Amino acid sequence: VVKRNRRHTLTKEDCVVAFKQYLSPADCSSPRKWICKREGDVNLFTMHKERALYSPYVPTSNIYNTLKKATDTCSVLQTCTGIVAMGEHYILQSGMELYNSRNSSVNSFIKSDCISGRFGLLCEFKCPPCQQDMACNPHTGLCGDTVFCSKENSPIPCGKGSIFGGTCPVEDGWRYWQGSCYYVHTAKRQTWLRARDLCRHYRDTDLLWLTSPGEKEWLVSKLPKASFWTGLYGFRFCTVLQWSNSQFPFAASRWLSVSKWAIGAKCFVQLNAPKGSLTAVNCFRKALWICKRKEEGIVDFREFRGYYLAGTYTSNSTQQSLWEALQLCRFQRSICNGVAMIKGEYRTIFATQMLLIIGALGDKSTAYLKSPCTPGHYGPECQGSCTCNRIENCSPFTGECAENLQCSQEYMVQQCQKGVINMKCPEDPGWWYWNGSCYYMEETNSLTWLEAKNYCTAYNGTDLLLLDSAEEKAWVTSVLQKPVWIFSLGALQSDMEKSSRKNQRVMVSPTKSTALDSCDQLNMNGSLNQVNCSSLAFWVCERREGDSMFWKYSRRLLTKPLGEDTYSSLEFALSACILKADCSGVTYWGKRYIPVTGKELIFSKIRQDAVYLRSACSKGHYGAYCQKKCPTCLNHAVCNRLTGLCDGIVTCQERKKLELCEYRLTSKFCFASWKYWNGNCYYVPPYGVLNKSEAEFMCSRFPGAQLIKLNNTEEQRWIAKVITRKSWLGSMSYKLQSNAWIMPDGDRAAPRWGFRAVQDLCVQIEPVSGTFISFACSERASWICKGAPVPGALDSTYKWWTTLTSSLLVSVFVVVVSVFVTFKAARWRRQVPVEKTDGKEQRSKVEMESLAS
Repeated sequence: VVKRNRRHTLTKEDCVVAFKQYLSPADCSSPRKWICKREGDVNLFTMHKERALYSPYVPTSNIYNTLKKATDTCSVLQTCTGIVAMGEHYILQSGMELYNSRNSSVNSFIKSDCISGRFGLLCEFKCPPCQQDMACNPHTGLCGDTVFCSKENSPIPCGKGSIFGGTCPVEDGWRYWQGSCYYVHTAKRQTWLRARDLCRHYRDTDLLWLTSPGEKEWLVSKLPKASFWTGLYGFRFCTVLQWSNSQFPFAASRWLSVSKWAIGAKCFVQLNAPKGSLTAVNCFRKALWICKRKEEGIVDFREFRGYYLAGTYTSNSTQQSLWEALQLCRFQRSICNGVAMIKGEYRTIFATQMLLIIGALGDKSTAYLKSPCTPGHYGPECQGSCTCNRIENCSPFTGECAENLQCSQEYMVQQCQKGVINMKCPEDPGWWYWNGSCYYMEETNSLTWLEAKNYCTAYNGTDLLLLDSAEEKAWVTSVLQKPVWIFSLGALQSDMEKSSRKNQRVMVSPTKSTALDSCDQLNMNGSLNQVNCSSLAFWVCERREGDSMFWKYSRRLLTKPLGEDTYSSLEFALSACILKADCSGVTYWGKRYIPVTGKELIFSKIRQDAVYLRSACSKGHYGAYCQKKCPTCLNHAVCNRLTGLCDGIVTCQERKKLELCEYRLTSKFCFASWKYWNGNCYYVPPYGVLNKSEAEFMCSRFPGAQLIKLNNTEEQRWIAKVITRKSWLGSMSYKLQSNAWIMPDGDRAAPRWGFRAVQDLCVQIEPVSGTFISFACSERASWICKGAPVPGALDSTYKWWTTLTSSLLVSVFVVVVSVFVTFKAARWRRQVPVEKTDGKEQRSKVEMESLAS
């Protein structure tokens, strides 16, 4: 019986509503209850390839020899959740956990009312995407791609093992249960806020949140007797509760009832074992804690393109795809921490270091490292903080920038045991890195033992090689070409130095003789020989990687910021400087740390300013290989380890922006009102104009000064920034000369003139752009004087106003001469005889002359 609803207008597509005794057409978009129907004989089993259902205990009576018998039995059993097919056996399972068997002969047939791709009590949820187009578990909605069995056996799936999450951290204390990873910390008590921060050091991890009574029951059964922080906290005097993981809203229920013992507006909830009760207390209390993270959908590997992993391979075969290699590494747990890809082949590896490949092969190499930590943290329990300025490039091994270690591609066949350089080692050629130390190996020049020692000690924290392990000895000898000097305990050393060096390390296989005139040489085969100390040989220097490469100078600056990046952390700024070859140090300016490229130490008027100068040289040395010695600096000045010059003569007058400091430098050796830049003094008059000859004359008034001659584009850039008007140039160096000129009118095309081909044109420079313009030499413009620093210039008779006064006097003199010449010419013309006219005209001329007079 169908009844039409008068209030509904029929359309081409209508739905039918079922009432008690009739049917009625209705709008399909209106919400109503519904009735589902299916045939009685329906196949409830969905196959999942290479997956197995896990049950803690399976009786032998649940094993069948045919699939039909197993499905018939499972269909009528309410406790049966599915069937696992292993070879010729079909096992009925009652568990709901699905894991990856990594065996193509294992399949699971899961019993569920849901079609493939749906899960939930009413099949109301869609499955998340699973790997290899697999369907998710219709009971839990989990894929089980990265869940494995610790020990597989037949015929019972995982009968003698346990399942674990492949993406869960491998550290002790982490457990897996039904799609989540749990970390129970029982070593030290912390406040709630500190415990939450420690949990969040792990990627996608937070303090415990609970989703079901079963989860709470399982967790309490695994806990020792104690109280543990959970992620549940409250405010408004604990009347409003929520989880610290905001993705999971709190829903009040009986199994989550909280006993409130907190005093104050906020409260924080503890889980008490073994009772399983929840108690709200104040946050200042300290307790153990539990961290939790989801097992699926977690990024557990970090990708580093262009890098190589050095270590021990954990499998004899290569994997054809990245997914297969990652799955194998997850299954291998703690014995594998990375996957190395070289030329399209993937190998699982237990890596000990990661290196940036120098060469074309770097484009074909990628490193994938296990890392449970959030970006910015590393190490055990992820408690280490990265010092790299780019957090995404932080090495999970060291916490430093991954680019610090580099290996040339020709050494990859030796797993980069040789040919490794460290950016924290001295940058001079010949320095290599191995196992936390930097080594300099001289293979060209020969020196005596004492000369070789002095060569090494010119570097900070460096000395001749002192062997302290058999492994170090084997590595050093593998790269030697000829015998080399090493540190000798019996060679011309003071007793104090002998004692300190002995306390630091122990010599490997020392020679028996300790004569004062004999020193140790290390041969290519690893043997040690006693040789006369005055003989010539190559040598090996050694320094620890941690020895300082930066030297702090208070109230000193280096200019020329490197890019626009500034840092609030000194460690980040230093790490950024190390990676740039042209970085000379880090300047602390305006409460920020700024990497810079300038090399001249400049005095600052601000007491808080400081500079961290980058140099591997020890005190009193500078230059290439630190072999030059600094001069004696007076009046508390210090030697610049980059240039070898004593600082203190140049001062920055800028107080706001470091990038402007370069244009506001003054020097004790420059005249007053002169600027200093790059070892020279410059005078830019604030007003006044002269022609080219007058400008040259004005500059010659100062000792050693002349109209500026530009030497390079850097000087051209600096001059363009400090001038405000077009200014005369004396001459330019050959590098700046060009056949292209810009005419002053700008309308017609510039002729292709050479600088020497035209004698009546001179060159001016424009402000800001630094463009060169040709003008007649008689035109008037501003000018720039340039001269070398003059000791005592500020105390000389050339005061700041002399140049201004001279320019003013010259200008006045020119004006006076011009007026005088004009007046004399007019008088001369009036005295020229003219023909007499009648008396009236003559009288008029007289009157005009008297008026003009």
